[in-house]
Amino acid sequence: MRSRLLPAALVSSTLVLSGCGTGLHAATYTQERSPRDFEGKSIANIEVRDLGIAPPISGSTLTAGDTAVLSGGLVNTGTTDDALVGVESDVASSSALEVDGKSVTSIPIPAGGDAGQWSVLLVGLKTDLHVAQYISVTLVFQRAGRLTGVQVPIRAGDTGLGSRTPAQDPYKSAE
Repeated sequence: MRSRLLPAALVSSTLVLSGCGTGLHAATYTQERSPRDFEGKSIANIEVRDLGIAPPISGSTLTAGDTAVLSGGLVNTGTTDDALVGVESDVASSSALEVDGKSVTSIPIPAGGDAGQWSVLLVGLKTDLHVAQYISVTLVFQRAGRLTGVQVPIRAGDTGLGSRTPAQDPYKSAE
């Protein structure tokens, strides 16, 4: 009896162990960085999350001379209010801060809160910017200081695939 149990135990343990490391949550799984990803940054008590440049209205290029729109999340984990007072980048002639579509001189980030809906206009692009490209920006905070070398992705827009008919796309069901 014992001689039959040992091979059965070996076979079943082999099957169990062969399943280890499979699937998306396995320890051996690695994820490539997507051009849509922003690697979060922080300075003092300010966390910078999910920054990105809005995609071009059409095509895959923001043309030199155009204005690019940067947005994302700013969270203040501290007990003192702060504010974003400027953004600098070598790819633009100037920048302008906006809250709810209105030009402002600073974007408040209350203690224990976030900045809400805000954006930065990068005005007068000096060169063409392409989807999936990363640009370097410096964020200037009133209290936290300067966060330099922040790599921000140019996001991809509508691929046009959403408007395909079932005849054009066999994976899209008829509605």
